[in-house]
Amino acid sequence: VPVALMPSRGKDIPIALTEHNIEYKVTHRLDIRGTGALRTFETRVANRVDIVFTVSETDKQTLSEHVSSSELVVAPNGVDVDRFHPSQKHSELQLDPGSPVFVYHGSLGNAQNSEAVEILVNHIFPSLREEFPMAQLVLIGNNPPDVNQKGVQTTGLVDDLPAYIAMADIAVIPLTSG
Repeated sequence: VPVALMPSRGKDIPIALTEHNIEYKVTHRLDIRGTGALRTFETRVANRVDIVFTVSETDKQTLSEHVSSSELVVAPNGVDVDRFHPSQKHSELQLDPGSPVFVYHGSLGNAQNSEAVEILVNHIFPSLREEFPMAQLVLIGNNPPDVNQKGVQTTGLVDDLPAYIAMADIAVIPLTSG
C-alpha cells in the first residue's frame, strides 16, 4: 500500500481503491484472528485515497462507519454476457456431454473460496451424485485443491474462462462469506 500511494505524494493525482471484499468482515465471519488489526489497516488505507469502490451497498455502509475522508461509491460486479456462449471444452476435460456438468471458479486457495470448495466437494456434490450419478464437477482456478473424488476435475488457471463456464449446465457458488 505505501508503494501504491507513493507516486501521488505532492502531486494532484487521484487515487482509487477497489474493495472487492471488506476483508476485516471476511476474517470476522471466518473467525480468523487479527480482525481488529486488519480493520484498522483497511480503514486507514481507505481514508488515504480519494475514492473507494465497493461492490455492494452493504459494503459501502460498512466502510462508511470508519471512512470519512474518501468518497465511497458502489460499483457492482458485472459480466459481459456476449463473451459467454456454448463451448466444446467437454472433450478437453474428458467430460461426458450427456451428463450434467457443474462448475465453480475463482481463486481456489483464498479462504472464502477454499471454504466453498470444501462444502461443495464434501457435502453438496455427493448429494448431487445421488440424484444424478453421472454428474460432473469442474473446479476452475488457481491453487486448486487435491481432490480424488469420482466426477470431480480441477483445471488450474485457464486461458478462456468464458469457454469453460459455457460448457457447464450449472455454475455453483456456495459462498458463505466474502
